[in-house]
Amino acid sequence: GQCDPVMLTFEKVIKYRNALVRELEPLINANNYLAMLAHCYQQQGLEEERARTVALSEEVLNKIPDESRDLGGFLYSRAQTAAVKGDTEEAMRLLEQLYASDWQVKWLIKEDPILRSLGPKSDVTNIVNK
Repeated sequence: GQCDPVMLTFEKVIKYRNALVRELEPLINANNYLAMLAHCYQQQGLEEERARTVALSEEVLNKIPDESRDLGGFLYSRAQTAAVKGDTEEAMRLLEQLYASDWQVKWLIKEDPILRSLGPKSDVTNIVNK
């Protein structure tokens, strides 16, 4: 819920340390800074910036090796990206897959403002409470 500092920080990272966001950060830490930035752009009504950042997030995630695509951090990052892209169905499919896995930090699903923004139609809490 604090988009101003997020935008300030991650815009600088993208501008000055672009290689950083293109590495395996989403896979290793389940931190998809690009999805967070896209979410903030969405909250601010900055549609062009949101679309550009979603495309960059997808580009980063598409470079993850196939054998790593079932890992929790990857599924989580894909779900975030699908959510900010507006693909609720895909985000929910990925969250269902994630919740069925042995990922140790499933509690993030319920706490994530991006995933909470999917709204009551998606009913993220039903996934968590299964």
